Amino acid sequence: MGGDLLPMIAAMDYQEKPKRQIEVRLLKNYTLAPQSDNFIWGTVNRSFDPIQEFILEEWEKHDYWPLKVGKTLSRPGSSRLIPMRLLNFGNSPIQVYANSRVGILEPITSAGNETNSVEMFRRKDEYISPEVDWENELPKMPKPEKINEKISDKLNLEGTALSMEGIEKLRNMVDSKKDAFVKSDGVIGLYKGKIVHQIELEPGTRPVQQRPYSILHALREEVEQQIKEMLKQNIIKPSSSAWASPIVLVKKADGNRGDSQLTIERLISVQKSKPICYREFRIYWT
Repeated sequence: MGGDLLPMIAAMDYQEKPKRQIEVRLLKNYTLAPQSDNFIWGTVNRSFDPIQEFILEEWEKHDYWPLKVGKTLSRPGSSRLIPMRLLNFGNSPIQVYANSRVGILEPITSAGNETNSVEMFRRKDEYISPEVDWENELPKMPKPEKINEKISDKLNLEGTALSMEGIEKLRNMVDSKKDAFVKSDGVIGLYKGKIVHQIELEPGTRPVQQRPYSILHALREEVEQQIKEMLKQNIIKPSSSAWASPIVLVKKADGNRGDSQLTIERLISVQKSKPICYREFRIYWT
């Protein structure tokens, strides 16, 4: 019709996407061993659109303690079955019973703009406003490394108090440890020193769980590409831990870059406080 393409609507039953949280109950009785991670099935009382995705969240009012319900992503469709991870952090077995409510199911939507095939149409020449076009602002993927590239050429020694001999020693040291620095190919440096980073948490802290964020369809390809590159460089790795956090695409403070980062605000909130003695601080940095 004119310059627009309108979808043909077939005569079929259409399952409307849910607007509220949906109860998830256990399918059978289970006994959870101490300190165990268990994969079991839950069930809901309705069917959904086969392509609709849902995230499983823990229902905080369940009666099983210290049981934690891990987040899972699923497309139940008409099966009404939900994969569940139940983690028993206690030192004793936990008996859970069929039809017990332990989780809630939430639909995944994109920034609240929920549409379906009946409501959507696409123009032949879709226009993207420059104000919302992120493609040119996203970070570039690594490029081939330059031949005979020297890291020391990037040093800015203007105004330095070093002698010519000192400058030469510094350049030689940097070039000899070139694998510790990022080069023009974009591959990050690899540090092999004695310092090991760790985060000490308050005693009794339960695993911090955060829900995944929805990603705009136009950015999914870029996010997948960045994740593959970070996996290749060993920046991140797959995890099934209860402490695993989602990765979200955010814009840099300078407004010129977008990057995949972790959200760690909740983890920082349970970090153990460590006062630093001023004298030790001064000795360490001087």
